[in-house]
Amino acid sequence: MQPLSIAILEDDRILVNTYRGVLEAAGHRLTVAGTIAEFEQQIGREAVDIVILDWRLPDGTADRVLKTLRVGLGWSVPILVVSASDEEAVIVEALWLGADDFVVKPVDLRQLLDRLDAHVLRGGDAGAAAAEHHFGAYRLVPSLLQVGVGEQVVALAPAAFAMADALFRSNGRLLSRVQLHNRAANAAPRSVLSVDAAVADLRHALQLDGRHGWNLVSVLGYGYRMERGAGLHA
Repeated sequence: MQPLSIAILEDDRILVNTYRGVLEAAGHRLTVAGTIAEFEQQIGREAVDIVILDWRLPDGTADRVLKTLRVGLGWSVPILVVSASDEEAVIVEALWLGADDFVVKPVDLRQLLDRLDAHVLRGGDAGAAAAEHHFGAYRLVPSLLQVGVGEQVVALAPAAFAMADALFRSNGRLLSRVQLHNRAANAAPRSVLSVDAAVADLRHALQLDGRHGWNLVSVLGYGYRMERGAGLHA
């Protein structure tokens, strides 16, 4: 992964030292703040590639920071939220306000590095399109817009492939309809897409009903996520 400039908002000094040990060793440059007020004073002083936000801070919660970055400043860089809470309401709020990812503490540093790498690839790493990505029985081939399911190969339109790629890479996180629509629109700007219809087509075409180890499930009123495990199918 290329060296990144990473802005971190985290009040846990032990975790901050861990971040420094792992991320700086990987060649990344860190800017760290322990409170929202300190973070707000620092933002804008230099270019940032990725932001990592703790959800609960001594002077508030990160919803305020997300609004500032996404709405106030118009930042489009990836934002990862880290929280000791795995409550769905917190996850939904963070994603709705513009977070790209949500990591539950204790932080698995290998998983964190993988997610940082995934966001860099989605941001336009030239090598991403040439690779195959494997998720259990499924293999995604971006260069061909194909998904392999066992012996079957399914060719997808660019928008549909972008949505499938986002869902598989989400590691079980909830993705909103807005997030999926934006991913599809980036891949095929002129397409007219119903997210719900497109997801239904993906579920059918890729047999995402548990028979191959993945379920594509809906969260009423919000969006979709991938879940591992067997499901019901005809």
